[in-house]
Amino acid sequence: MQESDNIDRPVPDIALGYIEDGTVRSISAAEFFSGGKTVAIGVTGAYMPVCSAQHIPDFVKSTYKLRMAGYAKLACIVPNDPFVMLAWSRQVDPSGNLVFLSDGNLDLARALGVTKRLPSLFLGERPDRYMFVSERSQIRRFRVEPDILTLSRTRAVDALKAA
Repeated sequence: MQESDNIDRPVPDIALGYIEDGTVRSISAAEFFSGGKTVAIGVTGAYMPVCSAQHIPDFVKSTYKLRMAGYAKLACIVPNDPFVMLAWSRQVDPSGNLVFLSDGNLDLARALGVTKRLPSLFLGERPDRYMFVSERSQIRRFRVEPDILTLSRTRAVDALKAA
């Protein structure tokens, strides 16, 4: 998907994972994003330095402002398995302000066209850092960082501007 501040495309109907009561469960991305306005940030991986030290803390710190701007849900899409995602989410967001969903098979990232191979960092295939705003299963805005170590287009302030 091409980066755009104004698009109207359905959220891909891809299964995303999460853990509930110790069991791996799945939910359709189209179903999850079917409600009110949601901001989703896609990270390059749990425990990655920019994700752990900047990206998630920025959204956690801005939860109140994002909710007041009209976001019903704040989601983080993680390219790791649900078990790693759960452990990491408890560290970076212990209050549970964001909903963490696993795209461990990279199906959503591939459908959005935001994957790349990163052999120099020994990461294999990973998604770019991205953000989209959706409303009733339609992606309204979509942004991608120029590289995985940059945080300049997908910050909480960018989500607030997109609200």
